[in-house]
Amino acid sequence: QKKSRDASYAACFIRPNFSGSSHTCTNMTTGEYYLKNSSTNTYMQAASASNEAKVSLAAKKETANFMFNLTGNTSEGYYLETKSNAGFVVNPYSNTPTSGTVINSYKKVDDGTQNYSFDKSGSGYIIHLRNNTNLMPGPSTVPKLS
Repeated sequence: QKKSRDASYAACFIRPNFSGSSHTCTNMTTGEYYLKNSSTNTYMQAASASNEAKVSLAAKKETANFMFNLTGNTSEGYYLETKSNAGFVVNPYSNTPTSGTVINSYKKVDDGTQNYSFDKSGSGYIIHLRNNTNLMPGPSTVPKLS
């Protein structure tokens, strides 16, 4: 709400940033997960290779390529570590991702570009890039943890 006041007595003003969208990061339980796209009933999988290994959606198989280890916390964000490729995480191909940016697995670094937040949505979660809350990994619309 917009207010007008006499500024002669004020030491400072605090003004919320109304330009961005807000969301609440859900506190997640770390551990191993399969990531399912609730629209297509396909699962995220990581190729078992080195840097820039492909991350895609496919029918679920009980293999390490489909398993992701969720680590991190609500305040700093979470990593989606690939089970099939130790030390590698789900990461956009660009430091300034836009819609349609390729998602691969890259060596884990602590620069904030590989961190995700989770928003509860019905029986699942919407996964957002921590540094760009308008984007989420892969071609999915509403992935959910299962």
